Amino acid sequence: MKYAKSNNNQFFNGLKLNVEEYFSERKIGKYGNYSIAFEGVVIMSVYLASYVSIFRPSASPLSLVIAYITRA
Repeated sequence: MKYAKSNNNQFFNGLKLNVEEYFSERKIGKYGNYSIAFEGVVIMSVYLASYVSIFRPSASPLSLVIAYITRA
């Protein structure tokens, strides 16, 4: 599906202005903050730990708990 550029340009410019206004009124960053980065690191660490625990020859209780928590 394609849209005419003239109609899209006006829509996207208005949308961009609304988004910038929203973030400037609330004094928050558009790209996240340290808590988002910390959450990403924690989530990736948990998944990496569960992946590594699969290949260990003996399953420790901690690896079983991590595997249980991250199961789908």
